[in-house]
Amino acid sequence: MDFSTGLTSGRYLHHWLEKMAQSGASNAELFAGTGLQPTQLEQHAPWLTQQQVERLFANAYALTGNAWLGLEFGMNLNFAAHGPLGFAGLTARTIEESQQQMVRFSPLVTGLVKLETHKDNRQQLSLVTVTAQPGVAQVAARSLIQTVLCSIYVMTRFLLGNDADIHLFWRCDEDDHMRLAFAHNSHTHLHFNADQDALAIAPVSY
Repeated sequence: MDFSTGLTSGRYLHHWLEKMAQSGASNAELFAGTGLQPTQLEQHAPWLTQQQVERLFANAYALTGNAWLGLEFGMNLNFAAHGPLGFAGLTARTIEESQQQMVRFSPLVTGLVKLETHKDNRQQLSLVTVTAQPGVAQVAARSLIQTVLCSIYVMTRFLLGNDADIHLFWRCDEDDHMRLAFAHNSHTHLHFNADQDALAIAPVSY
C-alpha cells in the first residue's frame, strides 16, 4: 500500500463512531453520502476512499460544529488502537526508531497524510512532521493532521513518561481549546503559527 493510493484503513471507524456518539451524532447521519453501511463494520473493516473520509469529517463537523474533533479523537488513539503499526512502534529500541517505524508504516494506515522525520541540529530536536496530501479537502486535512499528531503525542508521551519535554508545533492560531487539551502536563510545550505541524523531542533512548 502506497500513500499515493489515498486509501485509509477502516479499522478506526469503530473508535470514530464511539467518539461521535458522545456528541449525539448517529451512524446514519455520519455515513450520509458515503455509501458506507454500519453492517460493514460487523466483519472486516473496509478500506475508505479519499472521498469517503472527506465526507465523514464534513458530516461530523456539520453535525457538531467542533473544529477540534481530530484532536479529541487522536488523544484516544494509543499504541493498541493502531494494531500491528502500534506494535512496531512500541517494540522499537529507541524513541527515534519508534518514530521512524511510525513514518515507515503510516502509508498502511492512510494515504491522505504524509509523515516525515527531521533533525533540528541547532536546537537538538528530533521532529516528526505531518502534512496533508495535496487535494485533500480542508476540513478533512485539518482533522487528519490533528488526529495523527495527537496520536503520535500520546504514544511518545507513553514512551518518555510525564517528566520529559515534548514540543508540539501547530500552523493554526493560538487557541484556548488546544491549550486546555494539553494543560494537564507542564512538560508539553505548544507553539502556534508555526511553519509546519510537528512533534519534537530531544533525542533520547529508553
